[in-house]
This record gives sequence, structure tokens and C-alpha cells, in this order.
Amino acid sequence: MKTRILFVDDEPNLLHGLQRSLRPMRAQWDMYFAANGREAMELMQVTPCEVVVTDLFMPEQEGLETIMALRRQHPGTKIVAISGGGYQGKFLCALDIATTLGANSTLQKPFSSQQMIHVLQEVTHV
Repeated sequence: MKTRILFVDDEPNLLHGLQRSLRPMRAQWDMYFAANGREAMELMQVTPCEVVVTDLFMPEQEGLETIMALRRQHPGTKIVAISGGGYQGKFLCALDIATTLGANSTLQKPFSSQQMIHVLQEVTHV
């Protein structure tokens, strides 16, 4: 049985890049994509995923809010929080907060497809 993974990010280029770079993993993973936390939570109602990879800073519903909603509504879901940008201290702090709120792992942008694969393999084999 394939693992269902939902990627949530408001940057279309990042989602397209993940879709392309993770294509070799299609035999093991069914991958879904959402542009924000609200869209992700709607998708989770229809197609529950075992893993959610969420950006932290997005319009409509931010990642921290999404992590809290996932912990309430889908407590068994593994969560990977991702974030990056120019304000390194702020983002590292946000990744720490994500862990406190229930993220199983974090990954700072930019990351390679190999780093993403490694993190996803770690959280799915815990």
C-alpha cells in the first residue's frame, strides 16, 4: 500500500518542483498538493493522508494553524514543517514552534529533493 503524502505551500514553483523531483518515488507514494492550509484541510476530509508537509507562512491559513488543526482532526498524521527565507532567526523559531505544536520533523528551505526524501522516509518508518 502506498503512503499518501500531502504537500502544502503557497509557492506554485516549489510544488511543481517537488512534483517533478519526487517523481521517482511514485511507486511508494501517492502525492497530493495544496496551496494553503484551508485547502489542505478540505483535501484531508476527502483523502486522508498519512503525511502532511506544510509550509509555515501562507495566506488564508498558515502552517502553524494547520498543524494544530491536523493534531485535533487527524492525530495520527505525521507532519513535516518547512520554512525558509531571509529572516533566519524568525524562521528557525517558527520551526521550533511547529515542533512544539506537534510537527514530527522540520526542514529549512531551501532543501534538496534528497533531503526531502530522507525526512519523509524517516517519518514514515518511525
